[in-house]
Amino acid sequence: MEDINKSLWEEKEYPNYTILDIGVETQVCVIGGGITGLTTALLLRQKGLEVVLLERGKIGSGTSGHTTGHITSAIDFYYHRLMRFYGQETSQEIYMATVKARKLIENLINNYQITDANYESIPATYFVDRAKQMDEFFKERDAFEKLGVGIAHDHEWKIEGELTSFSIHNQGMMDTLGYLHGLAKALTEAGVNVCEYSPVTDFTHVKDKWHIKVNGHFVVADHLVQATHTPLGLNPVHMEMVPYNSYVMVFKPKLPVQKGLFYDFSSPYHYIRPCKYKGEDCYMLGGADSKSGKKNQQQQRLLKLRAYAEEKFGIEKIYHEWSSMFFEPSNELPFIGKTPFGKNNYIACGFSGDGLTFGTISAMMIASLISEGRHPLEKTFNPSRVEFNAIPFILRENLNNMKDLIGDRIKLKIDKIKTLQKGKGIIVKIEEQTVGVSLDQKGELHGVIPVCPHMKCLVKWNDQGQTWDCGCHGSRFNAKGEVVAGPSMNPLPTVKVEVQPVAPIPNTRIE
Repeated sequence: MEDINKSLWEEKEYPNYTILDIGVETQVCVIGGGITGLTTALLLRQKGLEVVLLERGKIGSGTSGHTTGHITSAIDFYYHRLMRFYGQETSQEIYMATVKARKLIENLINNYQITDANYESIPATYFVDRAKQMDEFFKERDAFEKLGVGIAHDHEWKIEGELTSFSIHNQGMMDTLGYLHGLAKALTEAGVNVCEYSPVTDFTHVKDKWHIKVNGHFVVADHLVQATHTPLGLNPVHMEMVPYNSYVMVFKPKLPVQKGLFYDFSSPYHYIRPCKYKGEDCYMLGGADSKSGKKNQQQQRLLKLRAYAEEKFGIEKIYHEWSSMFFEPSNELPFIGKTPFGKNNYIACGFSGDGLTFGTISAMMIASLISEGRHPLEKTFNPSRVEFNAIPFILRENLNNMKDLIGDRIKLKIDKIKTLQKGKGIIVKIEEQTVGVSLDQKGELHGVIPVCPHMKCLVKWNDQGQTWDCGCHGSRFNAKGEVVAGPSMNPLPTVKVEVQPVAPIPNTRIE
């Protein structure tokens, strides 16, 4: 593919928004133009507050614009595990929050006539195709029944190899970017300054005001909302989350396309939904998750996804393949609400694979905390909570991160650059300096110091995203070292690389 990390939603062109080029004072500054930031800003504006929204790139260009558009109560945090850790009452509250989030999305689409969202109400089905998955399947089915959720044991069609299944009705799917730009349009019409290409490079709290530095100017605000997928700068929750990449493909199957959201019990699990590509009925299939910033396994993961698609549906043609990052929290629940780092500072992160649902829940919570000072779920999702079941996770993952801090310094010789192919990146030694070298699709070499400015972990090249990814806390940088996603607010230093590769092999294009 010419644009390796282009999602299906990016097929359509959307309007541009302003770039912040002056100082601004406001009541609330929202950082992040994904579903959490846009929804939070709109809810706050509906309550009469002044809001400025800042996005590093284009609206929806981060994780939100690369999701598969599932809006469902069938969350990654299985309810039978939530019941074990938090009890039935809290699990019931979390389930009801997912229902309210879906209803809010539906209401916003109707109220603001967001037709580009292409929203559909659709059932979601859990199925198993391996005998060893049956125990987990029945535990989750029983958990839904304990929560009082109506489930159906039959659906209209069976996936190849399916042993048993159950469904929950009235779930949702949509065109994510169409929805996000509908929210952005509603915000601008309501007088909110929506700013693209306005990256935050610093923020400080002085005299009860936040001073957020953007493009050499400052936004001064009473409240700061970091709707950034993971907090910017340093924050304790970075120790309690692990970044993963999930892989997605859009393909035309040999079998007829059926209506439904589908999830298996593999580890990592697969998620499936119908979609259209230029009028053709297709499937969107995701899964094959891998830890970010580790060994460069992107192509292997996509091959696994293709093999699964071929086994279950047959593949007639592949139209899109891409990857997206998500953060797995240490204790089964996201971190949403006030952070202890500064007064009136709010974060929302650790959504696992349920970003649209929990991003919307986060917006409802943060808007309520700012406008009313409270929300029923603030203790449940409190970013400062301490839970003993998370301790093994924290110790294990942060010991792994230490290896990236003090070890794993690759010592490939500079001659390796000569065989570098387009879209590839490696880490080499150039005159005793460790350098990350990548070759872009135009055949131009780029060199960076491959050490994340956030906490000095070694970054690694991601073929699928064409980025340098930090496996410690999820920062991402493009080939030129520019920040694509935080928590780092600073770029990778660049290095001039003069060795030219020889006869790079072009990538195979998928139509």
